[in-house]
Amino acid sequence: MRVALSSGPLTPTTTPTIAESDRLRFKMRQSPVTYGLIIAFLVVWVATWFDTDQVILQTFAKVNDRVRAGEVWRLFTASFLHGGALHIWFNGMALASIGPAIERVYGKVQYLVAFLAGGAIGMLASVAFTPGPSVGASAGIFALLGVLLAYAVRSRRELPPQARKALAFQILFVVGLNVLLGLLASVIDNAAHLGGLLGGFALGLVLRPRAALFRIAPPLQGPGPTDPPVRAVSRRRERSVLGWAGQRWKLMVLYVGFVPFLVAILSSPEDLPGWELLAAAAGFGVALSARCPRCKVRVLWWCASKLPASKGLLTAFRSERCPACGYPDAPLTGTGSP
Repeated sequence: MRVALSSGPLTPTTTPTIAESDRLRFKMRQSPVTYGLIIAFLVVWVATWFDTDQVILQTFAKVNDRVRAGEVWRLFTASFLHGGALHIWFNGMALASIGPAIERVYGKVQYLVAFLAGGAIGMLASVAFTPGPSVGASAGIFALLGVLLAYAVRSRRELPPQARKALAFQILFVVGLNVLLGLLASVIDNAAHLGGLLGGFALGLVLRPRAALFRIAPPLQGPGPTDPPVRAVSRRRERSVLGWAGQRWKLMVLYVGFVPFLVAILSSPEDLPGWELLAAAAGFGVALSARCPRCKVRVLWWCASKLPASKGLLTAFRSERCPACGYPDAPLTGTGSP
């Protein structure tokens, strides 16, 4: 059965510098619902290996005629089915990237309600606008993005205006990128994505946050009378739209080059990509040259040494400072004249 893939958004972040096994156990304890959902996706996916007659897919996927006939459970169960290894990998990575923060802010119950109900709303939109069968967790993932967007709208008093704008921009950028990807690849269900986003936004206006998404640090105190003078750093010269002295754009080329390759794989998995593979290789080559002006670290290799690497890459792409040394936000200090 050919189904529309509801592929997850590309939204990774940073990782702590502790042993990978300890870090994973810690994150699973802190975010049990997020990792419980990922494990459920994997269990169902493995079960489909042995389902040669595709009974699981035919019983639990979103199929419009069956939903209209009263099999409403398909709106919920379709989020636990995936169309292949690449599909489940993207959705699992996306959920692991954004899920823990939302689970901490809203608590386990509200978080699970947002994922399941928002995903069901997304699948309902798919019933209305996508004629073919559909599976995938990203309707629920987009619902979580909608909850975050509602949080940014509601948190006028808790968040500084700059932080609210940055959060809203990042969410809308991710949504726009995935909608564009859905327009290029016919197997991606944009109706489920946008329906989930709107459903999650509506839920986010009703759900009550239990904690703050950001911890606002107190303002830094200036140097005392006995402290050594601080060497001044020219912020105007070091900052730019391109980020840490013009290096960040090189990581952006990596994503731009990877998009046509991803579209080719999703649209025709049986065909070997041609020019799309060259575009991805060119993007990788340009990103490889990104090097911090201060610590001289090659940012792509530094991010690749952290697992999952995509979290470090997106942080390096979005941040205005080097992910390794903090340049230019961590100014040089020392004695002597400026």
